[in-house]
Amino acid sequence: TQEEVSKIVKACNKYK
Repeated sequence: TQEEVSKIVKACNKYK
């Protein structure tokens, strides 16, 4: 779902 993707994207930003 869009919310799931949003969470993943946020996590990616943290790893960056």
